Amino acid sequence: GNLKGASSDRRWQKLLRDFVMYESAGPAAGNLSTTKRPKAISDWIQSKKKAVIPSLPASYPDQWAAWWDALQPKWRAGADGPLSKIVGEDAEWSSLHKGGKSGFYTIVVPLGWLVHTFPIAARVWELVEDVAWVLSKL
Repeated sequence: GNLKGASSDRRWQKLLRDFVMYESAGPAAGNLSTTKRPKAISDWIQSKKKAVIPSLPASYPDQWAAWWDALQPKWRAGADGPLSKIVGEDAEWSSLHKGGKSGFYTIVVPLGWLVHTFPIAARVWELVEDVAWVLSKL
């Protein structure tokens, strides 16, 4: 259940530092969209065992990535490629700028399961770096 222990990789450790800074700034609490959210995450949110990593299906990396894509503001969506990192003047982050236990926390903890359980899956580290990039913009 320990987030730091999910991976010693510097990219994961940096993301955790960024997340602590984000939460310590006191963002308004909010709920993230549940569209495409993996069942494992929904079950975890409803369970009382927050420190336990649930058993994850082999499809979890793809499920997590699909949810992350669905959470993005419209301006980030690529046709079929990577998410845009060109932040325009009118770029807004309201779909992701949510603090508290129902907000960005519910992205970071299940991402920890991903790096712990599927450390060599395609896109895992690309996703970690993208989540860290988003945190740096919020």
